[in-house]
Amino acid sequence: MHPFYRILLYITGVSMLTIFCWQCRLMPYHKSELYGLWLGVHIEYIPNFPLPVLNEFRTDGTVITKRLGEDAKHYNWALNGDILTVDTLHYDLIKCDKNTLQTKKNYNYLFRRIKDTPVKKDEGELRAFLRNTSWVSGDKILHFDNEKVYTFAENKLIETRCWNIEKYGDYAFLYQTGHHMDCGESVGRVTQIIAAKDNRLHLSTWNEIGKNDLIYTKQNNVADFDNLLKNSTFQRCNMYGIYQIGHTGNLYEGGGAALKNYFNDNYKPTKNTSNENGFIVIEFIINCAGEIGELEVIEIDKNYKAHQFHEDVTRQLVDIIKSIHQWIPYEADGINRDARTDINFRIVNGNIKVIL
Repeated sequence: MHPFYRILLYITGVSMLTIFCWQCRLMPYHKSELYGLWLGVHIEYIPNFPLPVLNEFRTDGTVITKRLGEDAKHYNWALNGDILTVDTLHYDLIKCDKNTLQTKKNYNYLFRRIKDTPVKKDEGELRAFLRNTSWVSGDKILHFDNEKVYTFAENKLIETRCWNIEKYGDYAFLYQTGHHMDCGESVGRVTQIIAAKDNRLHLSTWNEIGKNDLIYTKQNNVADFDNLLKNSTFQRCNMYGIYQIGHTGNLYEGGGAALKNYFNDNYKPTKNTSNENGFIVIEFIINCAGEIGELEVIEIDKNYKAHQFHEDVTRQLVDIIKSIHQWIPYEADGINRDARTDINFRIVNGNIKVIL
């Protein structure tokens, strides 16, 4: 065959394949792909923000939407090409396969198909099964009391959250509600209970990356919660959102003037600090209980270039902030919230010249 015709035949084949793939890409989703029960994972604009909702798409054209801890709501749904309509709201259907459902209106919403693993115990039996128990899986331990679950890892308590159980049909879900100070706040992360029998607890969690299955074994000794709390690390009350506050003095008992006096009274220059000049910004979070944590230190010289101060300066300032117990939680809508704030220090010859 003449080389010209070979080239022409090759181009024609590639073109036909491209058109075929393009048509495949444009093929609409079939509504049968949505049938079943989906668990919300997260909202795109806040990747760590959970979407604690169940959507059951039924063959009769109805969808049941149930937020954990709330009553179920019934809507009608239809699928036209890649447009999903729920009553009067329209969503772009970005992805729908065996395990993943992704829709978009203003933001992307990610759902995962739940595992077909019915649990016979009812909600009361599941609560009794978990209440006042301890479970271990590798280096991770869960301690349940009547209303809170303590996550323990690497020999320290890393998180305390409130917990609850809810069943939907034959399926069971363990979910967080509120925080370590107040169990009455909004619902957080949701985990499907795959099995809860004898000394075995099997939990399955979907996230934006994939599925995380953990099988826990029951421990004979119940945790000493008082000792656990003594060793707990700093925790945010709201893991999924935080307020940015510019006036730290408003969150200190006595106000900004009293806060400045506290630093001036407790900071002591040393012979190692006499040549230190520049600016130090210490950022930190005040949680809903008035506790502080997640401190970050930013250091620059008087020319606004990165500079590492002697530890006699930075360590003192950090220690002084940690020693303060008169922080006032930030309040919004009548509720104490987590707030990120900062204190700015101007250092001249090792002395605190200005505090902002």
